[in-house]
Amino acid sequence: MNALLLSGLDESETRFENISADRVLDALNSGKIDAGHTWEPTTSKALMQGYIILAKAGDYPGIITDVLAFKSKIVKDRPLAIKKIVKTMLEARDFIFSNRKEAIEIMAKALNMSKEEMDNGINGVHLLDLNENIECMKDTGNQVSLLTNARIISDFYISRGQMAQMPDYSKIIEPKILIELSKEKDK
Repeated sequence: MNALLLSGLDESETRFENISADRVLDALNSGKIDAGHTWEPTTSKALMQGYIILAKAGDYPGIITDVLAFKSKIVKDRPLAIKKIVKTMLEARDFIFSNRKEAIEIMAKALNMSKEEMDNGINGVHLLDLNENIECMKDTGNQVSLLTNARIISDFYISRGQMAQMPDYSKIIEPKILIELSKEKDK
């Protein structure tokens, strides 16, 4: 919504279309859409064809956030498995930054992308480290906080009648495993 306002557009002047990120360029080229949300490698291909970036997720910190979510039953029944998954993801993140060239080669090959496309994709995201993950789960009131952003997004939907009430996000955003990993790391 903020991107629309900054572009001088009103929500009433837009129509939304559900198009997968890898099909956005085709939809732009065919005239089906005038603007689309995507990521690499589509972003680079669109730029090469003369399209411009109207807004990036980084322009609105915390609003577009990827999260790892588990059903509460899995969290209760298999906390060690979840801890291993989270630890592995954090190790992969650290590998990307400590062995960037090798990591880009591995990921590009696995995703059938060029190294340049993968490098551009990595440059376009901020991968949180362990401490940043813990911080984003605190109710700090700033743009880094998942709780703050969840409330901002919910307010948006509530004001438009698309949600009836504010969920209690503190019941679903749980940093326990991250805190345990942090304590293990400090030993």
